[in-house]
Amino acid sequence: MNQHYALHYARARVLTLEDASHALVTASVLLMAASFVGHRLSPYVDMTTDGNFFLLFSLVMELGFFILPTAYLLSSKGLSWRTVFGWRPLAKAQIPWLFAMAFFAMLAVTGLQMIWTVAMEAWGIPYGLGEETGGNFLLSLVTVSLGAGFSEEILVRGTLLPPMERRWGRGAAIVLSAVVFSLMHGEVARLPYTFLLGLLLAWIAIRAGTIKASILFHALYNAMSVILGALTSGAQETVDLAQANPYADPVNWPSFCLTGGFMIFIGALFLAVFAIGFAHRCPASPRLLRDPKRVARPVTPAEIAADPNPWHYSDEAHFPPVVPLALFVSVFLLFLRVIWTTLEIWP
Repeated sequence: MNQHYALHYARARVLTLEDASHALVTASVLLMAASFVGHRLSPYVDMTTDGNFFLLFSLVMELGFFILPTAYLLSSKGLSWRTVFGWRPLAKAQIPWLFAMAFFAMLAVTGLQMIWTVAMEAWGIPYGLGEETGGNFLLSLVTVSLGAGFSEEILVRGTLLPPMERRWGRGAAIVLSAVVFSLMHGEVARLPYTFLLGLLLAWIAIRAGTIKASILFHALYNAMSVILGALTSGAQETVDLAQANPYADPVNWPSFCLTGGFMIFIGALFLAVFAIGFAHRCPASPRLLRDPKRVARPVTPAEIAADPNPWHYSDEAHFPPVVPLALFVSVFLLFLRVIWTTLEIWP
């Protein structure tokens, strides 16, 4: 009986990389359409007076563009949401470490943003500082932390990452999912830190065995960023409009680089410390049947008890390491969107 159960479990129905790629290409097309419509409507919309409308629209767009393709995919395959969220609960012992990791990640990313902004100004690419929506603070907090944090994790780390891990291995899956995550944000100014955040979020999801951990980290990080942005924008109201963008003055560049470098050092150092602590509070995730050269074998009940995630026993680990056409099209569309938004602000 145990042998039969193990054989059946090894062939558990999960999302394939082709399935996940179809959800991603749908989201990519919707993002391209939204960018086009937003560009056409921008002359008629005042982000200061219509800030709440803009925030609500962004929330609906995030939830619809990223969650609906996944929901349709799961429904058409007869799979439950547990396929996306993972087979492990979020342990209470992991939550404080996620709080600390989010804080120091925000500190390091803020320093990286300072240095990257200086580089973009030196290259003649405006960064778009001071772009305020004028919306309600609480609504902004909900939109950015819950809307973006929840929906992006559903699509990228919940739907796309596991099939990538089965097909290409853990390291390649983390890097490639981070590339997709950074391109989804559609701006050259965000590429460096969104890529690094994508690496960290993918590692958190894989290490914890559930995207509940990456959702919490993502929501905390975004919430802290919104709070920091509100505090700094309040301080900038007293600054003369001519000095609204201090990055435009090359005299300030050395101080920004030194400050940013110090923030990166402190943030990365403590982030590494708390990441090690978080990893110690995560159960081991054995790499079973992921090597394409290994011969498929029955999975024992002991192995299932140690790692109850059918993703790790899927026969897709024995597929050739090809790139699905839908995934290639998705990355191409997202890259075009980044180029488009860059050309719109390029002098």
